[in-house]
Amino acid sequence: MNSEKTSKLALQSEMHEEDNDTHCLIFQSQELQVDIQDHVTSVDYINRTGADLHKKAPEEKAKKLMEDLEDMNSRWTKVSSEIDDRVEKFEGAKEKLKQHQVCCFRTRDHLLCEDRVMFELLQWTQDS
Repeated sequence: MNSEKTSKLALQSEMHEEDNDTHCLIFQSQELQVDIQDHVTSVDYINRTGADLHKKAPEEKAKKLMEDLEDMNSRWTKVSSEIDDRVEKFEGAKEKLKQHQVCCFRTRDHLLCEDRVMFELLQWTQDS
């Protein structure tokens, strides 16, 4: 009976660790979203400032500035697209994990119920 309690505690501890890991990943994802939004704001500011400078700069410098802005925007588009893809995959994995956790909790509850039945049956046979 002691080994059953130990295995139950180990299972509960493992599930608790997985839950903590999940919460950490969700928190990191939320922090990443804030960082991305900050970056979007910065990119927008750089583009507005670049457009203002473009109007005032000599033709040669204005052309170089536009090339640099286009390069920056191209790289940002690639990075943000990759981030969007990863966030989408993360959200899918998070949903699957939630479904898995629900199944684990149901299984745990079922096993606890079975343990009670087995314990009562064992008590009954010992009392008889």
